[in-house]
Amino acid sequence: MRGHGDRVIALALAGVASLLELGPIAALLYQGHDITAVLLAGLAYQVGNAAPRPLQHPLALGVIALAAALVLYLASPASASWLTAIAALSWTLQAVRRNVAAQSAPTPTAHKRVARVAGFILATLAPMAVWLALTLAGLASALTRMRKGAAAEADVGTKAWTHLEWTMVAHQTHYFSYAYAIPVLIADPLLGGVGAAGFWFACGWVSYLSAETLWRRFPLRTVFVTGHLCLAAILALLTLTSGAPVLSVVFWILSGFGGGTVYCLTQLQKNNCGATEQLERAEDVGHIFGVALALGAVSAFHFTADDLPAIGAVCALAAAFLLMSLHRDTHPSSAHADQ
Repeated sequence: MRGHGDRVIALALAGVASLLELGPIAALLYQGHDITAVLLAGLAYQVGNAAPRPLQHPLALGVIALAAALVLYLASPASASWLTAIAALSWTLQAVRRNVAAQSAPTPTAHKRVARVAGFILATLAPMAVWLALTLAGLASALTRMRKGAAAEADVGTKAWTHLEWTMVAHQTHYFSYAYAIPVLIADPLLGGVGAAGFWFACGWVSYLSAETLWRRFPLRTVFVTGHLCLAAILALLTLTSGAPVLSVVFWILSGFGGGTVYCLTQLQKNNCGATEQLERAEDVGHIFGVALALGAVSAFHFTADDLPAIGAVCALAAAFLLMSLHRDTHPSSAHADQ
């Protein structure tokens, strides 16, 4: 039954990832913090997610997770120690998730998506003490089964990135330049307040995750470019109507149908025999750069949460034009890469 147990743990960790990504943001919103604090919490999560994860002993990871959870619970929200604790917990979580994935059979993608969506909903409903306890419980369950001799992550080296990988950076930058502003825009009493924000945030993820099912019969490049051109228009409308919470939710959900076309890049990378690790590293860079770009706009140009979707619109256009400029003959074996 080890395979079944590993699958349950993988699903639990997927849910925990949502709790840790959105839970601190909900805590900040409950206390009335501004968009800067929200973006810093998101950046801390993404830095921990992207940081190198060399070989670690399960006990050491457990100690780091426990210490980080205590600091997160006891420290003042948005303080340096609080943000560092988010990064440490995120780093530990991703190290454990990679180990579990490496030593067990693949978990169905649909199941992991359900776990992620459920985690987002719970993140804004449950008090910090509850979601932190669930986070530690999920990590503890995984650590008891973790291989001590698991290999360190593969080194992708210094190989120059391809056009596809730069397109992935642009796509991820678009999303993370505005995604953490969404809870701020929709945590309105008219929509149920902060407690309901996780549900509305998850609705955007449902549309995002539905894109492949809806559009997979069409050519990859056409789907990605069309999806991102439409996405740019939707995000522009979201910026213009951000003062109306109901419209913010509507456009947030619609944006997922365009943003979810990122699956096209993954498939094109496979068709072109590209390195999966290289594309994942491009994702990590886009995650961090997107939040950093939003923070820069807030700090230097006094952008508010209402303004940030406009940055996402520009980056979505950049992603579309990057893929449009990609030569079809990028690889000798890519005759059907666009299918």
